[in-house]
Amino acid sequence: MTTNQLKVEQVWHHEIVAARLVEAAATVRRMPERWKPKKEIGSFWPTFNPMTQGELQSLENELMQSGGQGALDAWRREQNRTRIPPSGKEIERAEEALGWVPRYLGHDKETAQIVGYWANKTYDLEDEIPGPVRAGLRTISRGLKQDRVPVRA
Repeated sequence: MTTNQLKVEQVWHHEIVAARLVEAAATVRRMPERWKPKKEIGSFWPTFNPMTQGELQSLENELMQSGGQGALDAWRREQNRTRIPPSGKEIERAEEALGWVPRYLGHDKETAQIVGYWANKTYDLEDEIPGPVRAGLRTISRGLKQDRVPVRA
């Protein structure tokens, strides 16, 4: 039998669940930020309120004093960032993954909050997953296995 003939079936593992939850949190962060309907009539163009030169200099001085050159450089990078909204497929994957927390951890509100907070604050999965988070991720992966949810890593 060749490797092409073997069908390798993936099973849920806490690391796959972790990757999907972090991906879902990143997708939510990319969503448009308007949560409330506009009260006034306006155009579809974004509002732009430029800072005066004095306001900009004051802000830069404050950033330098509080965080040094690194904080100022990070702020400047953020100002030049173009926000690309997620695709429909990314939103669908995020909704699926975000539904796992209440479904499989709904009985344990504290673990659900810990896992949700961790996923929202994690940008790099190279760091070790904290123990309480790992326990919650394992609970979710067991639930996904039990419900026979196909793995879409």
